[in-house]
Amino acid sequence: MKRLYDETLLTPLRVARNSKYLDWDAQPSQFKEYPAFLFRYAFDEVAALKVAQLSRCVTFLGEISSKPYYRLNLPSAGNLHPTELYLQIRGIRGVISGIYHVDAKNGCLVLIQEIDKEGLEPYVGLRHRFKGMLFVVSTVPFRSEWKYGRRAWRYCYLDAGHQAGSVLAAASATGQNVTILSGIDTEGLHQALGFGDEEYPVVALGIGEEGDREAGRLEHALMHVCPLDYSEGTRDASAYLLAPKISDAKGYRPEKIEEETILRRRSARRFSGEALSEEGADFVASLLQEVPEPLHAWQIWMHHPTLPDGIYRDGVCVDRGEYAKLVCRMLVDQYFIAEASAVVILTTDAFGPGALLGAGIFVQRVYMEAGQKGLGVTGIGAYYDLKLQQFLGTDEAILYVAAIGAV
Repeated sequence: MKRLYDETLLTPLRVARNSKYLDWDAQPSQFKEYPAFLFRYAFDEVAALKVAQLSRCVTFLGEISSKPYYRLNLPSAGNLHPTELYLQIRGIRGVISGIYHVDAKNGCLVLIQEIDKEGLEPYVGLRHRFKGMLFVVSTVPFRSEWKYGRRAWRYCYLDAGHQAGSVLAAASATGQNVTILSGIDTEGLHQALGFGDEEYPVVALGIGEEGDREAGRLEHALMHVCPLDYSEGTRDASAYLLAPKISDAKGYRPEKIEEETILRRRSARRFSGEALSEEGADFVASLLQEVPEPLHAWQIWMHHPTLPDGIYRDGVCVDRGEYAKLVCRMLVDQYFIAEASAVVILTTDAFGPGALLGAGIFVQRVYMEAGQKGLGVTGIGAYYDLKLQQFLGTDEAILYVAAIGAV
């Protein structure tokens, strides 16, 4: 993993060398579309499908430079969305048991294949037929590589974490229990879902329960549909067929999320520069105490109502000082962040897909719970890794950064 960390870290020199003109007319397609002849359910056709809609849906459609601009209910580096979401449904009244693609662009579920005795269970660590819903999050690397090059490897796992966190939020909003399934067979699932070299499974989640009857593996792989209109170059498939090790920790689960919070989510692009209320600051501190292992949370407070500005770790002040401008420079000169109340830096001793995935899930929880309190959040994946490590005085790998504040 150290090789991947070193190969994907950012330095001022790498940023300068990799800066290039982007022709947005050449952007690869953002959405996978299955053939029109397949059966579909509109999101609002069956009440039980509400959780699927809230897990992944378009919340805004506009136009930039004569091109459609889609905003989803989950963030993504560069709004490129290198993720897809699949859903196996079994034993839900009014819905055909089968494996579906969650088509956010068209607001529907697309039935890829009906199921009976066979299913996805053996590929996600389950022996018996699962009554309910099994979600599978995949990544489509080229959507992000097109802009970010090698760094995209990190963004794919962070964005997959946001998608998994969105399923967790949707379950909270609909009053259902969801489990992160840690024992997935990525290579087997990759083959079973009919993926090629452009798409890879990352994580699975389940809403429901196992029954008594055994589930068999799919006799044939699902139809292959390319998730892109074009692609370039080759990628190291082994870097995307790693099975992320992630626990089903309480810290990943947002509490009492409202449907409206999910639908109005967007990344803050302007903060007020005002200090949070004491209640707001206590909320942030309490939330960060629930960061699950192997993640660690550092906080740089820039506008705290009672505590001195400075660097904090586990609620303890490590160093006092006004670091807003310095931190913005290390975040690749994103100076609007100086008006946020706090910058949260997630680090780990165990860098890898699981840690990146977990960081994305946790920051999605921050988006949801902070948004419900009227606070703004923005996730930041671009930063100078080594400079941040030196600033914090740590050897821990930097995973993700988030800014929180009044808007």
